[in-house]
Amino acid sequence: MIHARFEGRSYDLNPLVLPLGSTLSDQEVNTCIAAHVEAPANRFHTYVLERPASRDGIVHPEAVYGSS
Repeated sequence: MIHARFEGRSYDLNPLVLPLGSTLSDQEVNTCIAAHVEAPANRFHTYVLERPASRDGIVHPEAVYGSS
């Protein structure tokens, strides 16, 4: 299962519905999610995919702390 956060909404993406797998790159997973939410793939170029060993994957916007 992949949990994705996009534009204030949360999505739980089942690998049986989307072609998600551990062999896909982070960018390929983001492209699948973009297609699922009907958004351009470039909207996810700064999104991060966390793949913790003990739980489902999580896709979220990259966190930016502070300002330069």
